[in-house]
This record gives sequence, structure tokens and C-alpha cells, in this order.
Amino acid sequence: MSRLGEWRRAAAIVVSLAGVSGLAHAQAALPDSIIGAPGSLTGAQQTQLEAFVAPLAADLRSGDTERLSNARTQLIRLTFAPNISVSFRNALSRELEPALRAILQDGSSAERINALHIAGEIATTNTADLLSRSLSSEDAGQRYAAASGIRSSFATVDRSDSPALGRQRVLGLVRARAARMAQESDPSVSDAAVRAIDAAGSIQRPGFAEVRGPAYEALANATARRILTDVQQGADPSDEMIRAWLRAIEASRNALLDPAGLTGPARQATARLAGVQLRWAVEHAPDASESRAPMIQTLIAAAENTIYLMHQPATRSPQLSDLASRARWDDLRRGAEELAGDAGVLTRSPFNVPPADLVPAP
Repeated sequence: MSRLGEWRRAAAIVVSLAGVSGLAHAQAALPDSIIGAPGSLTGAQQTQLEAFVAPLAADLRSGDTERLSNARTQLIRLTFAPNISVSFRNALSRELEPALRAILQDGSSAERINALHIAGEIATTNTADLLSRSLSSEDAGQRYAAASGIRSSFATVDRSDSPALGRQRVLGLVRARAARMAQESDPSVSDAAVRAIDAAGSIQRPGFAEVRGPAYEALANATARRILTDVQQGADPSDEMIRAWLRAIEASRNALLDPAGLTGPARQATARLAGVQLRWAVEHAPDASESRAPMIQTLIAAAENTIYLMHQPATRSPQLSDLASRARWDDLRRGAEELAGDAGVLTRSPFNVPPADLVPAP
């Protein structure tokens, strides 16, 4: 098994053992008066928190699987407490940060996975910094765990009544994750990055509507750059990398089904991604292996859905046609040009195909 494969297997075990689905109903060892403290902790409360965290932080580096699992579960349980306050979340973050940082510097693979998993669930500015730094790790497994942790932080923001990450910090994490996508060579990390940015764009919490447009703009632009990098280098992406590209265009397409908050630049970037993916797909379709051909056809269909949704009212569901078989390949190649104007509205018939041909005639 590859090193990254070991990381992914360990990460799955981490989540399974944590029993996240039942954490919201578990009783925390700390009293509710501390977990739900509306303001800064009192001296006595801070002392109680320190006494609770210290042995658990030590267990995270103990090398003992049972102790490590117990420590992780107790710490994550706190972040799922229904009455957790911003003050407590930040206090917990400050108390744990030195231990988590030390683990990320020289801990074992399992210890680093746990550290990033815990950091993602705590979801504060301090833990976001730890996750961001791990995105540039030389170890693909650590980059994967960091991307997964960022996705967990976005989920925490969405579900929590007291998120400690503000809109600008969420956008900072999105940009940090997107900035590395063009250079990312590992398909599993690329897929985790797509999932993380899509999670940011899907946040429904009031006050975060402005995240949606920039998130999908970043996702589309970063994926298009990744594809163009491979084209320029003459690289042959793996099937796993193509699946990551497909996930990106499907996420962008699905965002068009609910266009609220999608800015003009986000729609432009989505159109550009659809064109770049179509150009790559049609140029590689003739030489595709029997196993890869269906994947390329799916990629073409997803890009076509995206174009259709940009052209038609968003209240209509995407429909398939035989655009890929009827349109001239040269037209599809030229379709990699920008399709949308400043307002994100199609400025011409996409890919030089008549609008009526985008979907089957009624």
C-alpha cells in the first residue's frame, strides 16, 4: 500500500473510531457552564480547562492507540456540544495549539492525522493556520489530511450556532487551498481540495452568502489551471485525476442550479472551466482506452450540462443531448474561449452551436 493509501486508511479509521454521529449526544467531561461560557473564561474556569486538556494532549503523542483514540474522541466531543460558545472554542484552541503544532512538526503519521482532524473540528483562526501550513507539506498524506480538515472546518461553520471562523477567514482558507491546486500532482489530494472548496460554497449560514461566489470562482479557475498545466507539460493525467476534474465541474454545475450569490466572475470562471474541460476531453477522446472512454464522455456531458444551465433559466434541470457527437471538434476547441461577459451572461451561442441544439427538441 502506498504512503498516501496508508494515510487515507488511517484517516478513515480515525473518523470511524471517533463516532462523530453520536458525539452531539455525548456528555462532555467539562461542565456546561464552561463550554457555554458567553464571555472570556474566569481564572477558575481556565484552570479547569487546562487540567482537562493537558493529559489528553499528552495522550495524543503517547504512541498508545487506545489512549490516542480516547483523547481524540473526548476533544472532538467538546466541539459537538450543542451549547458550545465562541469563547470556549477559542480557549480550547489556544490551549491545544502548542501540542498540535508540535505533533505536526515531528509526530508519527497517525498522530499528525489526528492533529489535523482535531484542528478541523475546532475550526478557529489558530487551527485554520495549522491546516493552511500543512497544505504545503512535502508529504501528500499530510496535504490530504489538511484538505479534509479544512472541509470539516467549513462544515463546523455551517452547523454551529457559534462559529469561530468569520467570513473573511473562510475565504482565506478557500484561496489558500485553491492556490495550490494547479501544482498538486496527487489526485487524492486534488479530490479532497475540490470537496473542501465545494463545502465552502455550500455554507448556508446567514452572513456567509458572500463566500459562495468567490468559492466557486476559485474552484473553477484552479481546476482550469490544473488542466492547462497538464496540457502545457504534455502530461497524461491518471484516471483518478480526471475524476477529480469531473467532481469540480459537477460541483460548479450544481451551483448553477441555485444561482443565488453566484457573481459574474464566478459564472465566467465556470464557463471557462467547461470550455477547458471540453477542449481537453475532445482532444483525448479519439485515443482513449476502452476503460477511459466512458469517463471522458461523462466529462463532456457534465461540461455540456454546465453550458446549458448558463444558457437556460436555473429553474430547469440539466438535460443531456448528443452535442458531443453533432458539434464539430474545431468548434469545441475554440469553445475554450471565455463564454461570459462581465455580468456572467453568455455573450454568444456557446461553442458556436445553435442554442436550440443544446437540448433535444421538445
